[in-house]
Amino acid sequence: MFNLGTSDVIGAGIVGVTLSLVMMLILFISKIIKKEYLDIGEPLRISSIVLVVSLALIAHTELIYFISIIIIATSITKLEFLLNLVAILRGGEGASKYFDTLQKIPYASSQEIQEKEIRKREELQDESKIDRGSIQIKHVEKIPPYVIEELAIRELERKYNSIAKREVKIGKYVVDAIMPLDDKTDAIVEIKIKPLPPEFILKTIKHLEAARKLYERIYKRNSVILLGIVGATPEYIRNLKQIIDQKTTSKIPLKIEAVSINTELSGQ
Repeated sequence: MFNLGTSDVIGAGIVGVTLSLVMMLILFISKIIKKEYLDIGEPLRISSIVLVVSLALIAHTELIYFISIIIIATSITKLEFLLNLVAILRGGEGASKYFDTLQKIPYASSQEIQEKEIRKREELQDESKIDRGSIQIKHVEKIPPYVIEELAIRELERKYNSIAKREVKIGKYVVDAIMPLDDKTDAIVEIKIKPLPPEFILKTIKHLEAARKLYERIYKRNSVILLGIVGATPEYIRNLKQIIDQKTTSKIPLKIEAVSINTELSGQ
């Protein structure tokens, strides 16, 4: 038999689980019913935290309490702390430079991020800036650009087994992310939320190349441009690389990746 104190704790946990599950159910039903994009990320995160706490109360063991604290701390911790933690755990001279570089790279201001968001939204909505036959992502026009960008960066992080610092500023240039590729080389990451005609990509590369050169001068590290294009087909990537080689006179350190993201839940 449980004593009174234990019963109260478990009872509170059961109530918490019930409330969090009901909240999640309401959020998902709202998302299904609502035709346009509905951002449920923050309410869902709060519901998940309540669920974790409630399950920990039901388990009523010190180990589960400790694990719950770690999970919750991770969910509410800013990316800056996680970036620093990864650098410390890696160790070595290369990781030390990585850590020092991250500390020095400033974030873009809120206004600069908003301006970048507006430009990407215009790209998403402007039908004249679409490379027809290349889009593979369903309902992409219903999703805010910042969500597409975040999903794409996460996909690149998984592919390169790295972690990126988002929305940073290199001199006057605002870039989507900086992501270390190895101990000596960082990627200047730019996400295109749909395949654009080559002339628009070439303008972007010219802009990024100026930012890349400045980055190397400031931080004394090698760098490459990593262009992630959401929904691009292999044929689009091949053709784009050929056009870039033809149109650029100097060799630019450039990687182009087709990025696939799952938007099925976002566009019913």
